[in-house]
Amino acid sequence: MTTPFAVGRLINNVIYSGIGDTRYAAAEVHPTVDFVELTNNALHLMTEGTTTNGALYRDEETITPSSVCTATMVGIDLTTAADVNALTGYSGNIEDDCGIVTPDFHLPAGSMCIDAGTATDAPTTDIDGDARPMGSGFDIGPDEAM
Repeated sequence: MTTPFAVGRLINNVIYSGIGDTRYAAAEVHPTVDFVELTNNALHLMTEGTTTNGALYRDEETITPSSVCTATMVGIDLTTAADVNALTGYSGNIEDDCGIVTPDFHLPAGSMCIDAGTATDAPTTDIDGDARPMGSGFDIGPDEAM
């Protein structure tokens, strides 16, 4: 098997799956390409108006046959945050939509995403220009709860 090529880092994001027939909050596009890091994200599988299953994360494991041009992807659908966090380099992810119901991305009081982020590479201000962190830690998502 080819050694995976690591690309991209997703940290402190709120990630929705979308509502199509095949939907994932995050997915590998090829078995040889993995994220470097997927840390402290809120992954949300949307189920409204759908009749098919999705997953929080699609882990592309193998390719068969060996010709990439005619390959069939064989992947594993990870349906819990614990499953996602078990992957190498992935930690602190939660299964939640952060309670965001407005288009301004503000976190409501009591959101699981408040103080659940990491300081690693976090911006010093949020989407509104407010200082981060405000509480005991950084919030997941673009808004820092006041």
